[in-house]
Amino acid sequence: MRVFLALKSDQLLDAVIDDACMAWQPLRCHDPRDRHLTLLFLGEKQLHECYEIIETVDETLMEPRGALVWRAEQLGGFPPTKHKHWAWQGPSNDGLDQFRLRLSSALQLPMTQWLPHVTLAYGPISDAPVKPMVQTVTLSQLVLYRSLSQEERVDQANWSKVRYAAVKIWDL
Repeated sequence: MRVFLALKSDQLLDAVIDDACMAWQPLRCHDPRDRHLTLLFLGEKQLHECYEIIETVDETLMEPRGALVWRAEQLGGFPPTKHKHWAWQGPSNDGLDQFRLRLSSALQLPMTQWLPHVTLAYGPISDAPVKPMVQTVTLSQLVLYRSLSQEERVDQANWSKVRYAAVKIWDL
């Protein structure tokens, strides 16, 4: 199964984000429950490897951390050079970078380039506008997600199918 670590916030369920997403058709908007800020893509893992990841993250998060803050700035095509998705984007900060480094080191992963974003939609986005949408988002949970297979995905009215399932959630 494909797994990754991401940050979640109730603020990502905001109706303002829904409206912004729905206003730009013919994009296929992510189900709001799928909104997250990916920290580390972990790749294909077997179930026993997921248990090892959970154990390592449990140990890493033994020290209380507290919520992380991210300043989202604009809606637009992502990644910047390919525009495969429509995403809410903003710069990283020391808190996010240090947390990501801490997890990456604990999991013995190489650090890769990272552009903080929350994917909102898929579709023909070559004409999708860049729109300012500035908001400070408090990210209060770390989630180990797995990508759902096509057969597991559930249809939702007005949204694309739910693509991810939480394997484990940690409060920060």
